Amino acid sequence: MGNKTTIVGMVALVLVCIGYAYFLRYEYSKHPNWNPQAGSNEAGQTAPANPSPAPAVGLTTTEASTGPSPATAIAVATTQAAARPATIGSDRPNDQTFALGLHLTPAGAALASVSINSYKATNANDLYVFQQPVDLTGQGPLATRSVTVDGQNADLSQVTWQLAPGSTATDATYAVVILSLDRKPMLLISKTYRVRPRPPEKNRDNTSAGYEADVSYLLQNLSG
Repeated sequence: MGNKTTIVGMVALVLVCIGYAYFLRYEYSKHPNWNPQAGSNEAGQTAPANPSPAPAVGLTTTEASTGPSPATAIAVATTQAAARPATIGSDRPNDQTFALGLHLTPAGAALASVSINSYKATNANDLYVFQQPVDLTGQGPLATRSVTVDGQNADLSQVTWQLAPGSTATDATYAVVILSLDRKPMLLISKTYRVRPRPPEKNRDNTSAGYEADVSYLLQNLSG
């Protein structure tokens, strides 16, 4: 009984679909403007036989001028100073001022490694070190990848940042300058790493005990 009911239902559904198709054909013959396919066919017939090719993305259609071509994207200013790593905090075992030692690299202004001077590595001799890049040829932890200004993107993934003067045992700052389309300094990006010293021992249990560091950015408009 169940199979018979199913077959009857399927036959009825097929008949409804066929009837609906004939109904649409009848209505479209009386009202051609209702047929969506008719509109697309007409549009295809009215299109020119040899349309002009669209300009490629990123290319201009204006004629070349006699002067130098303007830049099409913002860029990063190259630095003349030698790339310099930096270390803040301390790697001295059981240092009483700092619990952490941060090693910074100018490539992407990233972390090269972080050591905890109160703990030993698995070999029981070296300090415990973490936050090292898995791939030594790639970017380190917390590397800055890019910056976007007014819709324009500048790739910072391969940029060597300049170590700013004035680094101390607690903080170090790396900087990079972004150039505008006319290749004038537009934006100064400063990236500062700071490690917190150990608090007084009597209060240490209610604090981070010096196992804390932070990263901050400062953006300075150079365009006036």
